[in-house]
Amino acid sequence: MDGEKHDADRFEYLHAFAVLAFILARGPYRGLLFFFAVTPMGAMAAINLPALGGTSITVIDVTVAGLFGLVLLGRDAPTSSLLRPFLPGTPGGYLLLFLVYAAVASAFLPRIFAGDSLVFGIGRGANDDGIALTPLGPGNGNLSQMYRLILGLMIFSVTAALIRRRPDPAHVLKLMVVATTVNVALGLFDILSYAAGLEALMDTFRTANYSMAIGHHMAGMKRMVGGFPEASASDIIPSA
Repeated sequence: MDGEKHDADRFEYLHAFAVLAFILARGPYRGLLFFFAVTPMGAMAAINLPALGGTSITVIDVTVAGLFGLVLLGRDAPTSSLLRPFLPGTPGGYLLLFLVYAAVASAFLPRIFAGDSLVFGIGRGANDDGIALTPLGPGNGNLSQMYRLILGLMIFSVTAALIRRRPDPAHVLKLMVVATTVNVALGLFDILSYAAGLEALMDTFRTANYSMAIGHHMAGMKRMVGGFPEASASDIIPSA
């Protein structure tokens, strides 16, 4: 069993290396298309970190880091263009202010108000209860969510810089179509594989240490989850 687990872990790492290799080969502008293609795979881990409470570094995280690094080191967009989206009064400026607030809040508020209220905690293990009420307090979730907010800021900066460098509305539309198509395909595959009793086929896309809400029904129908750990996350892409 341990050998099988290690083999599965190595397979997870291959996802991340394949993503990075593809982006390096295509460059950041063309690699942006691949980022949008893997965006619907929110439950696919590149690596899991048991030492940090089971925090998962997802393939999306690795893709963002790769794109950001290529823009910093490459010529597709000047490094200064990564800062331009955050000028005062711009949407990026407000996003940056929110990130600063979130950083301060996640670092201090859980300690200041520890135990004074209840919050929804998300289970990371297969035997956890999923989402449950827990007393407010500092935890690994504060760090992982802060980390993902920073990644969101990074991909916003990269996308804005690359699109400004080569403004092409058709390319922007193509990015959105690719993300939506992959998301819908994963959703349909999720429903069909579950109906056929072959839900294990989706395990390739569900390697993160999340409590997966994948078997819930409503009005006699299975809720579409796709490549995410639960349905509400899967609905974000088509609604956007």
